[in-house]
Amino acid sequence: MGSARDVKEAPASDWQQQVAGVWKQVLRAEHVGLDDNFFDIGGTSLLLVSVHSRLQVLLDRKIPIADLFAYTTVRTLSERLGGAASAVSSGNVAAQSLAQKQRAAFAKARAAKKATA
Repeated sequence: MGSARDVKEAPASDWQQQVAGVWKQVLRAEHVGLDDNFFDIGGTSLLLVSVHSRLQVLLDRKIPIADLFAYTTVRTLSERLGGAASAVSSGNVAAQSLAQKQRAAFAKARAAKKATA
């Protein structure tokens, strides 16, 4: 029997559904929860570029690519894209911290690869 933490909250708002829909297409995933981290569910920086271009076409507006690296969950990215002016919750802070760690890990991997080349 699964715990309450095992249950993924489904996207509800229009913004959340649009973001989750693009993630599902790009990741070829059947389910994407609100608090799933893009990179934890199979996303890569190359796939994020595909998400970026699809969201820009879908929303018919420019989106800074840095936003997709900074807001790595459906919840946080949809709030950012929707212009939600709510205070940052502890869950958002954790997602931001994880995103910063991932960016640092990618930078370290790139530097190591350059050093061996």
